[in-house]
Amino acid sequence: MIRKDDKGNVTAITCSRPKRCSYCDRPSTKLCDHPQLHGRTCDTPMCATHTWSPEPEKDYCRIHRRQIEGPKREEQRKAELSANKRDSLIFIADSKYAGVCKEKDCGARWKAGDSIYWDQKTREAFCEECGELMSPF
Repeated sequence: MIRKDDKGNVTAITCSRPKRCSYCDRPSTKLCDHPQLHGRTCDTPMCATHTWSPEPEKDYCRIHRRQIEGPKREEQRKAELSANKRDSLIFIADSKYAGVCKEKDCGARWKAGDSIYWDQKTREAFCEECGELMSPF
């Protein structure tokens, strides 16, 4: 849609089709504000569920959230792993089952035959990539 002022000058051009969230295909309500080259922003369309807002009026997509939080999250994960050392945790090189990581930003999957970390006491599997609990299929 082209908007014009009373003199006929073009004041705005807007898209008439609603954008969809890049992660779930719902209607987009936000665009990623992460700065790019030449003063632009990422502008990945996102719904309210997939938007991360660390401060007012700033919305980031999954990719840029990982870049911003990455070092802090990795430090926190290492501290948690060392604080919660499990004597009952074993490495299984050839698992019998498949599953997916419960961490919403990780999404790692494992297939039957892949290696996993297994807690013998709680009978739970843990993600090799982020250390979070895995959920079997």
